[in-house]
Amino acid sequence: MHQLPLATAPGNCPGQKVPSAKLSPSFTLSVRPPPLINVSMVQPIATSPRSAPVGNAHPTHPTHLPAYPPTPYPSTPSPPKPPMRPFQILLYSSSAALVLLSATGYSQVSTLTLDSTPQPIAGMASASEDNTDPSVIEGEPQPLGKGTVRTYVALDSQNHPQEVGVMITAAALAGLPQEGTELLLPLPFQAESTAIDHIAIDWRPHGHSPEPIYGDAHFDIHAYTLTPAEREAITAQGADLQKAYKTPAPEHIPAGYVMAPDSAEPRMGAHWADPTAAEFQGHPHGFDHTLIYGFYEGAIAFIEPMVSFDFLRSQQDFEGAFALPQSYAKPGLYPTRYRLAYNEATQTYTVALTDFWQP
Repeated sequence: MHQLPLATAPGNCPGQKVPSAKLSPSFTLSVRPPPLINVSMVQPIATSPRSAPVGNAHPTHPTHLPAYPPTPYPSTPSPPKPPMRPFQILLYSSSAALVLLSATGYSQVSTLTLDSTPQPIAGMASASEDNTDPSVIEGEPQPLGKGTVRTYVALDSQNHPQEVGVMITAAALAGLPQEGTELLLPLPFQAESTAIDHIAIDWRPHGHSPEPIYGDAHFDIHAYTLTPAEREAITAQGADLQKAYKTPAPEHIPAGYVMAPDSAEPRMGAHWADPTAAEFQGHPHGFDHTLIYGFYEGAIAFIEPMVSFDFLRSQQDFEGAFALPQSYAKPGLYPTRYRLAYNEATQTYTVALTDFWQP
């Protein structure tokens, strides 16, 4: 496990407005394709994210908040690998993906494009591009490693959300659990006009499948449009699989994204990936950061920036746009970009969804 010098970010009272610091901002067919995306099961935290601070991850449904450190995921033996199926090459060739998805019926592909370039709502701009510092409202910190993680929302001068995300102290990258862990993080109420209900950060010390791509230690930051109660109802078993794999309306599918077969997970839904993303190009694979969508009952259930441990530790910055659908099944403001940044002054990493717009 990589170690960092212990450090803590200057704390602020939850709910207090503070000024934010400026943060600097084909395919080839594989002969032996790796397994498909199969995100590990995470355990629920049954509480309302908008009303009160939430405790750490736990394997059951307690009526009280457990003490830290969080309980690791239950250990289960690895199942035998199933025989290779034709559609398992879909993430290694964009042309093959289109053909196989159409032939097998396992997935849908969106080729629609937006009628116009999304623009932030009036008075809004990216927090990294605005000429003035936005107000930043921080959520309650939760223990992570030897540091903390918290949500935040950045507002413009008219109190419109510019971005939502998580702040991770540098000390949090030391002493992380050896097993996968989820923390459910409430958002400040000032984010209620967005489509994002709450954020769950998943620490994956051993990655997840497909291992040659996502097998390194990384964080999955799920920004859910579902409430915790709605997530609890997703079992990804039996008849519920039909809801997870329900075909979205074409205009609700992000341009170019494909559904990963057998990717439905309890409390999440099915996972959709961009086969043109950098991690799928050439060899060796692996990734620094990427963006995944989740669907349930034909609607976006989450928007998920993923970032590797090594990329965070390198203190590099990134900001970029991601593919969008023509329209959304649920109302609210939606992000159009995401960014990763390190603030040396506060020794804090930021993973954010930015440039919200009204579809």
